[in-house]
Amino acid sequence: MRTLRRLALNRWDLGLGLVAILVATAAFAWFVRAADPSIRSALIAGWIAVALACAGGIIRLTATRQGSIRLFSSEIRALQFGLHSMDMLGFWRALHADPAAGAGGFADVARKESYFAFIHASGATIGNLHPDVVESTVRFYTYLKMSRDAADSLGGWDKVTDPAARRAHIRYVVILLAQSMLWGFIARWHMGAAFRPDDYAFLAEIEKAYDEVTVSGTFHMLCGGHQQRAVLTALREEAARLSAVQPAAVPDKIVRE
Repeated sequence: MRTLRRLALNRWDLGLGLVAILVATAAFAWFVRAADPSIRSALIAGWIAVALACAGGIIRLTATRQGSIRLFSSEIRALQFGLHSMDMLGFWRALHADPAAGAGGFADVARKESYFAFIHASGATIGNLHPDVVESTVRFYTYLKMSRDAADSLGGWDKVTDPAARRAHIRYVVILLAQSMLWGFIARWHMGAAFRPDDYAFLAEIEKAYDEVTVSGTFHMLCGGHQQRAVLTALREEAARLSAVQPAAVPDKIVRE
């Protein structure tokens, strides 16, 4: 399945382009038979040059897309791995459970690092990718930036002492962070990435944090009502299988890896 997704994103356009060139070449060969013999050689030479230029352009475009997909997939994977390794969701869960403890000086402190330089520099390139890849990648980065902006609100907690208000701030951060990570998984899925056990463990941690912080237990409903619910349900089922916990049922056809 992963190979088919990658072919759909990066190779089928190459195949169609080459087929179009072959069809055009066949039509040209039929046409050139009736041409004046004195110019036939020139026509053939000219067509060969045009066909080679078109083929080179198609191959170059496909190679550019493949390179962009590898870069985006690797960066999203790296960000998710970093957040999981730092137990970012666990930090926000603990703070939500005890907001009176105040800011801890870790995830709630704004950093100067820019994790978004690549997406900012790839505006022209990302437009050449499949629409599903473009949407999911942009949503991943946008929600991640919004979650960081939401985390900045903790800098004013010296003036916000009401536990309910503090929990509301944390809830905004976790909801946006969960949305970002879900779209990150979706982006990697559409880019044909291979998922590892730590990816599924991170997804389970996202679900736990989301349900605890929103006090709703409706993470499965979030995934079930998602526009990419088949992808998320397949990932959640695998995460549940690895942890020996069955997820809440979502009535949808499951597309497996």
